[in-house]
Amino acid sequence: MNSATLRIRELLVFGLLLAGMAVSSWTFVQSMRQAQAFSYQLASVQHASLGLLNPNAWARQIAPMLEKRVRTFQLSASDRETLRGILEAMVDTLIVGIDQHLRETSRVNLLHQITDTIRRSMVDLEQVRSGVPAYAEQILQELEKADNRQEIERLLTNLFDHFLQKQQNAAPEVSIDAVESDHACRGRAACASTIHNQLEARHRTARFAAVSCLLFMVSLLLIHHVSQPSVPVQRYAALVAGCFLLLAGGILTPMIEVDARIEQISFPLLGGAVQFTDQVLYFQSKSVLDVTWLLMETGKPDMIAVGMLVILFAVLFPLAKLACTVLYSSGHPGLHQSALVRFFALESGKWSMADVFVVAIFMAFIGFDGIIEQQMRQLSDSAEMQGTLITTNGTQLLAGFYLFLGFCLASLWVSRELGEPQETI
Repeated sequence: MNSATLRIRELLVFGLLLAGMAVSSWTFVQSMRQAQAFSYQLASVQHASLGLLNPNAWARQIAPMLEKRVRTFQLSASDRETLRGILEAMVDTLIVGIDQHLRETSRVNLLHQITDTIRRSMVDLEQVRSGVPAYAEQILQELEKADNRQEIERLLTNLFDHFLQKQQNAAPEVSIDAVESDHACRGRAACASTIHNQLEARHRTARFAAVSCLLFMVSLLLIHHVSQPSVPVQRYAALVAGCFLLLAGGILTPMIEVDARIEQISFPLLGGAVQFTDQVLYFQSKSVLDVTWLLMETGKPDMIAVGMLVILFAVLFPLAKLACTVLYSSGHPGLHQSALVRFFALESGKWSMADVFVVAIFMAFIGFDGIIEQQMRQLSDSAEMQGTLITTNGTQLLAGFYLFLGFCLASLWVSRELGEPQETI
């Protein structure tokens, strides 16, 4: 088989591998962007502002407990005696107060004085006060009658319903209508379950696509490495295209996800249990471009400068390096002697900070993970309650980080194959 045929076969294999990698990269980016949107929707539905930190959510759990306690309330012997003492004091105070009021009224004129004299001659105040225990007992018996208990229950229920309505007006419920419309669900629990299932499906697709991208890139590098030395520039172009696809997957999708939540909190109250689950306290998941855009949107000169530096050294320089590497490897005299091409192909490695960016992302992950883990542990340890408090740190590196890492390693290999082992792309 002549060299021309081998070259055509090699280029065909490279083309097929690159096409498969392009499809996998596109699938990965689409799946991760959808997963990012679903993650934010899930975090909004499960946020503590709709549960643990929402007075309406507390009221919904406490209301049935109070209603049950009102319906099943029974005076124990000790409670009955305590209430009897309270009633006796109230009735006695009422009798004394009425007597005092009548005495003061009698001073108005002669008629009132005569009336008060007749009242005192006919009614012995001390004798009336001695009957206070009997009066209190009679009141207790009236309260224990079924009809009166039902009336008291109705009154207390109306008062509590009025309080709940007042509370809801003061703190309106946060609407999740947009999420319910997007996912055809109703209620926080149903929407959270639906979004979680869709999110897991997107993550599975993204993981498979990411692994496929990396395997395609490894195949390209290995075939290039074991093939004959006299390789046309098209092969380097394919390798550079593969590096570009890895870079695109890395910068267009989130690399790190920060998730701090209370997985479960419960404690006994009024004979029942108040419980909240999956209460998100903080969540962020953004790509390099997302972060850069946020920095630019602040309008602050220092933030804009940081955003421009990130784009320049982590994105534009690597892209320029890749493009100029292909141009330089073509052997064209004009391109080979071009100062700009030579700079990006041979000297820009030290200006490209993609590898440093990978280390920075990894260190940020370790930092976030450690800080959140410590804060969640302190929250659990400091909770002084007769109940359960389980916290969760969901901070994790996402597949975008590994594609970006793959880009750095692949670019180093390409640089080595071009005879630049000490340069980075």
